Amino acid sequence: MCNQLATNSMNKHKNNLRTTICGALTGLMLLAGGQVYAQRTAQGHVVDESGFPIAGAIVTAGSKTATTDNKGQFRIEDATSLRIEMPGYMPQILDRLSDKMTVTLKEDDLQRSLSTPAGIRSRFGMASAVSTIQGDELNDEFVSNAGRILSGKLPGLTVEQTSGEPGNDSPVFYIRGLGSWNTSKPLIYVDGFEAPMDRLSPTEIESISVLKDAGALAQFGIKGANGVIWITTKRGSIGKPKVKVSLNQGWQEAVSLPKFIDSYTYASLYNEAVSNDLGRWNPYYTEAQLNAYKNGNDGTIEHYDQLYPNVNWHDEVLRSFAPATNADVSFSGGSKTVRYFLALGYQNIDGLYKNTDKDRDVNSNLNFQKFNYRANIDARLGKIFDVAASVGGDISDRYTPNYSTETLWTNMVKYPANAFPARTPGGYGGTVIYPDNPIGSVLETGFRHFHYRNVQATVTIGEDLSFITKGLRLTETISLYNHQGQYYYKTKDYQRFAPYISDGALQYSTIGTQDTDFTISNTGNNRNAAQSRLNTEIALTYEREFGKHRVSGSFGYHGDKYTIEGTQVPTYTRGFSGHFNYSYDSRYFAEIGYAVNGMSPYSPKDNIGWFPSLSLAWVASNEKFLKENDWIDYLKVRGSVGLIGMADLETASNYFMYQQYYKSKDIGPCFGWEGTAAMNALYEYYIANPDASWEKLLRTNIGIDGRFFSERLNVSIDVFYDRRYDILTKANVPEYFGILSDTNINQGKTSNRGVEISLDWSDWIGEFSYYVNPIFSFARNKIINMNEAPTAYAYQRRTGHPIGTFNVLQADGLFQSWDEINAPGAPQSLYADVQPGDIRYMDLNKDGYIDDNDIAYQAGHYTAVPEITYGITLGAAYKGFDLKISGYGAAHRTIGVMNTRNNAFQNGTGNVTEWALERWAYYPEQGIDTRKSATYPRLSAGSNTHNWQNSTFWLRNGNFFRLSDITLGYTLPRHLLSRVGIDKIRLYFTGTNLCAANHLKAGDAEVQTGYPLMRTFKIGLNLNF
Repeated sequence: MCNQLATNSMNKHKNNLRTTICGALTGLMLLAGGQVYAQRTAQGHVVDESGFPIAGAIVTAGSKTATTDNKGQFRIEDATSLRIEMPGYMPQILDRLSDKMTVTLKEDDLQRSLSTPAGIRSRFGMASAVSTIQGDELNDEFVSNAGRILSGKLPGLTVEQTSGEPGNDSPVFYIRGLGSWNTSKPLIYVDGFEAPMDRLSPTEIESISVLKDAGALAQFGIKGANGVIWITTKRGSIGKPKVKVSLNQGWQEAVSLPKFIDSYTYASLYNEAVSNDLGRWNPYYTEAQLNAYKNGNDGTIEHYDQLYPNVNWHDEVLRSFAPATNADVSFSGGSKTVRYFLALGYQNIDGLYKNTDKDRDVNSNLNFQKFNYRANIDARLGKIFDVAASVGGDISDRYTPNYSTETLWTNMVKYPANAFPARTPGGYGGTVIYPDNPIGSVLETGFRHFHYRNVQATVTIGEDLSFITKGLRLTETISLYNHQGQYYYKTKDYQRFAPYISDGALQYSTIGTQDTDFTISNTGNNRNAAQSRLNTEIALTYEREFGKHRVSGSFGYHGDKYTIEGTQVPTYTRGFSGHFNYSYDSRYFAEIGYAVNGMSPYSPKDNIGWFPSLSLAWVASNEKFLKENDWIDYLKVRGSVGLIGMADLETASNYFMYQQYYKSKDIGPCFGWEGTAAMNALYEYYIANPDASWEKLLRTNIGIDGRFFSERLNVSIDVFYDRRYDILTKANVPEYFGILSDTNINQGKTSNRGVEISLDWSDWIGEFSYYVNPIFSFARNKIINMNEAPTAYAYQRRTGHPIGTFNVLQADGLFQSWDEINAPGAPQSLYADVQPGDIRYMDLNKDGYIDDNDIAYQAGHYTAVPEITYGITLGAAYKGFDLKISGYGAAHRTIGVMNTRNNAFQNGTGNVTEWALERWAYYPEQGIDTRKSATYPRLSAGSNTHNWQNSTFWLRNGNFFRLSDITLGYTLPRHLLSRVGIDKIRLYFTGTNLCAANHLKAGDAEVQTGYPLMRTFKIGLNLNF
C-alpha cells in the first residue's frame, strides 16, 4: 500500500511538472509567434567569437538580402526574421529583432581546417574518430599545467589529477581507458612532433585533439596504440595586425583538507586503544591529564601550551589563500607573403605556506614562475617555395622548502595535536618519535631552486611541384626539442626541543643538531633534467579533384632520435608512413593509412612492423533522399579498422631484451679476493629473448556525426572494440633455474570496448544565445591472458578481471562478540589475534585460517581508473555579458582509503581523523557503547596487523562530480572603444574547482593525500587591438 501511495504521489508530481513545462513552452512559442508577424527594421553588426567584425556576411530576410560592411554592420527593412550566413561559420537564424543587434557567428567545425597527422583536413568527410577543443575555449582557465584544463572537455580522454602543487601538478592521461597493464600513457604531439604539453600556455594553443581510432593512429605505427593528444599552436592570418592582451590576478585555497580530532579527544581515544590492546580498561592518560587537555587553557595550569599542546598543523603551517598572477600578450597578422604569430606569457603561482621569506635569504614558499614565448612565421618565397618556422618554449623556476613536499604533508597528517608544542621558548618543538617539526621543516631547512628551460624549434620547407603535376607538393622538416634543468640547494638544519617536568620545573631535551649555517650545492643536470629529441621528416603529398572524384595521398619518411643524457643510449624510431584518400561526390569517402617503422631497442633482425588501417565514411545527408529533409542538416556514418603498435619502453629492463644480461651478486660463491673485497659471482639476470616485440592493437570503430534542426544540435557517437595482444608479461621461469629476474615475453592479451557521446545544443533568441555541451565516455577492459603462474585457487588469478582490479581480503563486517570469534568452525587469523571490533574476513579457501591464501581479485569492485567519465559545459551571452559553467565527473570507480590519514594510531604514533569517532567500542562502565553504529574497527595503539591488511573494508565508491569552473564576463560595447583604437575590452571573473560531490566521509575523491587540489578565484581583463 505504501509503495502504491508513493507511486501515485510520484505520478501526480510528474503530471504537474509535465503540465508546467508544457505551459511554459507553449507560452514561449506564443511569444515567439507574436514576434514573427511584427515587421521592423533590423540593424546591427556581425562579429566572430573573438569580437572582431565579419565583413561580407549575407543577411537574408525573406526575399531581401544585405551584406555586412568592413565593420560588420548591416541594415535591412521590414524584417520578421533573419538568416545570417558566412562561409566557414555556422548560419544563425534570428526571430527576435532589434535595431541594435550584435550577432556572434561560431566557426563551423565541418569547414574548419583541422591539423592531423595526414595533413590539414576538413571534418566534413573525415572518417576518423577525433575529438577537438579550440584553444580559445581554455583561455579563462588558470593552471600551471595546460593538461589539467582538459578534464571533462573531450570524450574519450580521462584526466587524472595528481596534485595542486605549483609547477608539480602534471595530470595522468588515459585515452579510452586502460588497454595494457604495462603502460597506457598516450603520446603528446605539439605541431606535428612529440613534445610535452606541461609548459604550454593556453594563449598559444590553437586546438587540442584526441586521436582515438585506427584511422587517426595508424601513421604513428609502433608507438600509437595508447592514442595521441595532438596539439596545434596558433599561426598568423592575412589581415591587419592584431594584438591581444590577457591579464588576471587570482587567489588560491585548498579544495579540501582532512579534519583531525583535538588533543582531548585524541587522549580519550588513546585510552580506548591501549585498553583494547590489553583486553581491559587501563587508560594511559589520567583524568587530570584529560581535564588539562580539555580545560587547561583557562589559565589554571602552568605551562599549559608547552605540556598540553593542542596543535592543528594545517593551521600552523598553511595560510588561507595564496596569490597567482598570469599575463599574456600575442601579436598576429600578415600578408600573402608573410604571416606571423608571436606570443609572450608570464605566470607566478605561490604556495600555501605562511611566514616564509619573500627574498629567499633563509627559506622559501612553494613558488612557480614561468615565462612562455612563441614565434610562428610562415613565408611564401616565390611561386614554388614556402617556409614555416616555429620556435616555442619556456623558462621556469620552481622553489620549494628544502624538505620533501610529500613527507611534509604526511607529517602534517600523521602528527597528532598533542605530539609537542608547535613552538618553544628556544625555537621549535619536537620529540624522538616526531622529530621533524612541520613549521621548522618549512622555515628552517633552507630551500631548493629548480630551473628549467624547454625549447621546441621546427623548420619546414615546402615546394609546390604543380609544374610536374597539379596538386603535388614536397616538404622537408627538421624539429628539435630540448629540455635542460639545474638544481640549486641552500641547506641548513635546526634544533627541536621536547618539554618535560623535572623536580617541578619545566625542562627541555634537545632533538637534532644545533642550528647550522647554510651549505650550498649546485647539482647541475641530472637524469631527467637533460633530454633532447631530434626529428627529421620528408613527405610527398598529392591532392586533386577530377569532377566528382577527389584523391589525395602522402608518403613520407620520419626519423626520431631521443636522448636522455648520462643514462641510456639514444632511442631511434625510423620508418615510412602515409595515407591514400578517395571521395566521390562529397558522399563516399575511403582512406587507407599505413606505417612501416621500427625502434632501436628491439632486435636488429626483427624491429620493423607493418601497421595498416582502413577507414570509410558516408555522408548520407548529401544523398537526394535526405537533401530536402527539414531537420537533418548533416549526417555522416563512418567506420575504421586497423593495426597499431605500442612499444613499452617505460621500464628500463624492456630495452634490448634480445641481449643476455648478467649481474654480480654478493651472496653465494665468490671467485677469490681483490684486496679485502670478495670478487662475487656473476648470475644470469635476464634470459635473452630475441623474439621480444611491441604490443599490437587491433581496433575497430564505428561512428555517427550529425547536425540537426538548423545546425542547433550537433551529435557525435563512437563505438569501439579493441583486441590487444603480444603484451609483455612475465615468463614465470622457476627459481631453481637460478635466474635473478624473470624474463618478459609477448604473451599477454586484453580486450577493451566502449562508447563515446558528445552533444552540443546551441540556439539564439534575439540577442540572447546559449549552448549546452554534455559529453560521456565509457570503456571497459578485461584481461584475456597474461601467462600467470599456476595458482592454488581460481580467485587468485587476474585473468578475466579488468586491469587494476583490487587484490585484497574480502571483509565481512566487524566482530561483535567473543562468541563470534570462538564459534565452532570460525577461521583463525594468522595476521594477529583478534578481538571484538576487529574486521572479520572471509575464509575463501575454507582451510580454517585467514591468511594470504584468502586474498582475492575483487570482481564486485571497480578499479581506480573510472570506466565512465563525463562532463558538461553550459554557456550563455546577452548584450555583452557572457557566462560559462563547466563540470566533470567519474563513475564506476573504486578507491582505497587505507592510508596514513585514515589509519588511526597506526603503530602507536599515528593521528586520528574524525572518521575514527565512529569506531567500535564497548566499555559499559565508562558509558561507552558504539557497537550498533560503528563504521570503523576498534582502535589499537599497536601495529594491529590484522586490521591494517588491504581488504574490501577500506575500499570506497570513488565516483564524484566536480564543478570545475564558472566564468562571468562583460564585453564593453564596441562604439565606446572604436574612437580609442581598441577592438575589444572584456572583464571577467572566474572560479575554478568550486565544489565537488563524492561518497567519502571526508576528503577529495581525486587527490586524497599530499598537496591538495586548489580552488581559484580570479579576475581578468582581455584587450584586443
